[in-house]
Amino acid sequence: MNEKEFCEGLLAWANDRGIAGLQLVTALDDGGYEAWLQADLAGYLKAKYKGQVAREQSVYRQESWRVDLLLNPELLTKYQILVEIKAQTAKQSAPTFMSEVEKDLKKLDEGRRNIYVNSGAFMLAVTIEKSADDGMAGWKPDDVNYIFNRVLSVGGIAFYLAFSDSEGEWRAAKEIDKSAIDKSAIGKTTMESMPKVGTPRVNQQLFGPGDSF
Repeated sequence: MNEKEFCEGLLAWANDRGIAGLQLVTALDDGGYEAWLQADLAGYLKAKYKGQVAREQSVYRQESWRVDLLLNPELLTKYQILVEIKAQTAKQSAPTFMSEVEKDLKKLDEGRRNIYVNSGAFMLAVTIEKSADDGMAGWKPDDVNYIFNRVLSVGGIAFYLAFSDSEGEWRAAKEIDKSAIDKSAIGKTTMESMPKVGTPRVNQQLFGPGDSF
């Protein structure tokens, strides 16, 4: 599974679950949304791509730390992709949530075991209220670049993705074709109402720089 396929798989999963499915556990205040998202997305991707995904794998020097998802676990580590997921809870303020996202970015940057330093990595951040959504949309973790794309915004939930390549440089995830999204309620809402975010250099829209939302 490559970067493009993961992006497509994520949006296909969202399409399949629908707005009601994505909203089902957002009211949980104990981190339950993140746990559900990790398990459900992993199962969906595993079925879609015939394996190629594992959960809670040891890739960090800190033994107690586990990466949420590991893509291509059967391949050499240079072809594997780490995925950290951070989902806002009902009791988390926007600054607290973004601080947790920043911790995961730092963990991916500085905490990996040596054999994983050249692996790609995704940071998937999910907001469930407007202030956190607005905060992520305008956030430059290094105070210079926007590294996140808002790839889905529907029913009060927004999904943000950033990708780190083998050189360790964070950037917005690659573009994918609109054809990757079914014209379902999720797809229509995404394409019709998703606002533009960030700057063209590093925060291109997932569906193509010429699209109008």
